[in-house]
Amino acid sequence: MFVAENPAHVKNKARNIRENIDTITGKIEDIKNKLRILRKKSKSNNNQILIDCEKESNFFDPACSDRKLRLELEWELLRLESLRRSILAKMSTERAKAKAQGRKARKESRDFTEDLKNLVKKSEREGSLSDEDLARAVVDAEDVIEGLIAVIQVAPTAEDMEALLNVMVIPISLGIIDSEMVNKAWDSLKTGSEKIRNNEEKIFRNNPTAENMKKVLKAGELVTAFGGAVNDNPPPGWKGANTNHTVQAGDTLALISQKYYGKPGYWDIILRANPVKIGANVRNLKIGITLQIP
Repeated sequence: MFVAENPAHVKNKARNIRENIDTITGKIEDIKNKLRILRKKSKSNNNQILIDCEKESNFFDPACSDRKLRLELEWELLRLESLRRSILAKMSTERAKAKAQGRKARKESRDFTEDLKNLVKKSEREGSLSDEDLARAVVDAEDVIEGLIAVIQVAPTAEDMEALLNVMVIPISLGIIDSEMVNKAWDSLKTGSEKIRNNEEKIFRNNPTAENMKKVLKAGELVTAFGGAVNDNPPPGWKGANTNHTVQAGDTLALISQKYYGKPGYWDIILRANPVKIGANVRNLKIGITLQIP
């Protein structure tokens, strides 16, 4: 099974890199401002005879002090810009690594889903699952889901989030992953979609084109689809809705849950009741299908 880096470690590492970049960028801008002032001052005094700053008697002359400070700042600017390029290159490598991990994790998720489908067929033939089959399915489900979560936390993509959502369908319907794992997966989908939207908005602000606007709107759709946090099991005595719902354009499980239960996070109850009809279309429900709302 694919094993990614520990999600908490990956998240801390990414945050530290971003903080380093922000700090260095701030220092670079500060130095550039100081150099602009010094160059302007030097330009205004360009009619003066150049002073020989090598002479000891001129060490403390204001013009020499400015020249020395300017040289020091220029060297520091070169050093910081080189350091920033190095960190950005490292970030690029990390993103490439995350993409490779994403491809591997998605393949694992597809293989796992096929294995689960065969397990379901076996269960239908034999009437039940052996303890060994069930235990292996639980472990494999957790491994695959954890791997995708780790990838999404580093460099979220719609493709990886779709894979995570789809890989949870059968485990949820079989009841082999607990609410804590579902919560963890859903939280990663929620934060991942918000991160994608924030990034697309930043790109659009710097380069406001129609194409970039479309990407912002597309990212907004992800946030809408993954915006509902999963709650724990309903409280004792909860009666549910006991009705049916015909899927309309724009419907998501979270929105349907909100409509009937008053909370978007009970979407997994609807999924468990309709695993065959929903299938792998968790995020893009087929318009016109009728779902049972327990």
